[in-house]
Amino acid sequence: MNKKFKTSALYLTIVISIIVGFLCSSLIYMGYFSRIQIQINHQKQRLFRNHDSALKLLCSRKFSDTNQKMDLFGEGRDSIQLGTFNWGMYTVGFVKSFVNKDTISSICIIGSEPDSLYKSAIYLADNGSSITFAGKTFVRGNAFLPKSGVNSGSVDGQKFQFKNLVDGKISISKDHLPELDNEFLKKMLKNLNSVDKANPAFKLPTDSLNVSFYNETQRYHSSGIPFILKKNIIRGNVMLSSDTLISIGSNVSLENIILFAPIIKFEKGFKGIVQAFATDSIIISENCDLKFPSALSIIPSNSSNNRPGIYMGRNSRLDGCLLQYTGLDKSSLANTYISESATIHGIVYADAFLSLNGIIYGSLLCNKILLNRPSGVYANHLLNCTIDRTRLSTFFVTSPIFSRKKKQIISRLK
Repeated sequence: MNKKFKTSALYLTIVISIIVGFLCSSLIYMGYFSRIQIQINHQKQRLFRNHDSALKLLCSRKFSDTNQKMDLFGEGRDSIQLGTFNWGMYTVGFVKSFVNKDTISSICIIGSEPDSLYKSAIYLADNGSSITFAGKTFVRGNAFLPKSGVNSGSVDGQKFQFKNLVDGKISISKDHLPELDNEFLKKMLKNLNSVDKANPAFKLPTDSLNVSFYNETQRYHSSGIPFILKKNIIRGNVMLSSDTLISIGSNVSLENIILFAPIIKFEKGFKGIVQAFATDSIIISENCDLKFPSALSIIPSNSSNNRPGIYMGRNSRLDGCLLQYTGLDKSSLANTYISESATIHGIVYADAFLSLNGIIYGSLLCNKILLNRPSGVYANHLLNCTIDRTRLSTFFVTSPIFSRKKKQIISRLK
């Protein structure tokens, strides 16, 4: 009986020893792996902090827009790489942070906060004549107007209907518009002019094209033949150019790409995010929706046509920027026409003529205003239109071409 008990006790002791050993080993392994996980999490947090610091540096005034790689603390562990390149009216910035062998990268569209002049409702250059409001013209926000002032009047029997001409502070404007950022303007024009040097042998896919901004820009140029897009899906780091026409159908899906041609036309019902640059004309048909951060721009060319223009059809909407830039051509008759019920959320800058019949929730800066009516053409007259700066978000970020103030990230890219 004693022998039996002693044998059972021995077995029990062995089993308990094995269990205790297993538990101790488990605790040791758990402690080891827990420590490793803590180190990994700490390194990830450090990596994210470095990445956030790099993004802030990218948007700071200290950053010179050149590609840079730097060791943050001089220890050889925490490094960042950052840089920018022009993307039409905006800037694309990229950031990569390193901690040992771990990395995080981001790429984004960058704009600038509007300065004081671009926070006004209207800036009309002083060309010696006053401005007249008629009908249901409504202006809310600060206004920079000619020294000769603003008057109420009547066009085609429609008298001004509100008590106050401007719901905001009125200041005297200069005889010219606020200057654009010349350095950014040069970069933008240089980048656009390089588009038509793209290899014409590259054929645009007939169905879909998606190019990451981490990759090199894909440029497609059509020489002598218009680009007619009907059901294409084109997204990302892509630039399309033609020396004749680019036509965009209503079933086309565009996201963050750039178009460059003498004539660009968007068919009725188009929706997308796009930047369109033309030397002759941009036509936005009815019911189009160009989402933020889209941009429309007329830029100078060697063409003999001095009547380039942007036309926005009824019920169309633009969220972003509209730039009519004629450069040093003071004889240009460029005209931007915004139809009734067309709406722009953002900034409109026209250094020649503008015909406003619709709505601007944002800022209008122009040299001359034309009102075309069956009864005649009226200079510096506004009829039944709205300019309301207060309807634009206080977080709105515009193109760096308009402002040298603090840079802001508009959106993340893929």
